[in-house]
Amino acid sequence: QFSTAYIPYVVIAVFLIRGIFDYASNYQMAAVGLRAIRKVRDDLYTHLVKLSMDFYSKRRIGELMSRTMNDVVVIQGGITDVIVDLVKQPFVVIFNIGMLIFWGGPFALVALVVFPLGVMPIIMLGRKLKKTQRQIQEKNADLNSAMQETFSGISVVKAFNMELFEIHKFMALNKRGFEFLKRSVRITSIQKPLVE
Repeated sequence: QFSTAYIPYVVIAVFLIRGIFDYASNYQMAAVGLRAIRKVRDDLYTHLVKLSMDFYSKRRIGELMSRTMNDVVVIQGGITDVIVDLVKQPFVVIFNIGMLIFWGGPFALVALVVFPLGVMPIIMLGRKLKKTQRQIQEKNADLNSAMQETFSGISVVKAFNMELFEIHKFMALNKRGFEFLKRSVRITSIQKPLVE
């Protein structure tokens, strides 16, 4: 017979084991993401260097730098978050459905019918978030380009007293990027409470 005196020890053991596995999985997935960033960045840089002068005449240097440095970082989040969810969430869903049927009785059928409705907001918000993230990356490229152009031509900027013009241009670009960042935060913040 199981004594209730052991419950605190069981709880501590469960959380300790969970913490160890959480740490191990998070570390390993982060390492995978970092390796992916390095590989993609190496490949992208190699590809860009080998492109023709015609390509470079139509592109801003800041944009290419942003693509190589910033856009690649997004891949890390995609790899770590998506792969973890693909592995973990099906088990969570199957376990919860089992518990629901075991404990829920006839209400389990109602829950199973309602459950798919919770997926719809995730799909819709996911599409909006994807579009917003793409716009954020474009604004980051604009910012990088503006900084690269200003700093590389700073002697010309100062010679023509264009400092204020460049500052206002940068601030306008930064503000537009900030608005898209706020939109991204709104979308990610609303997902969990909306689904719950």
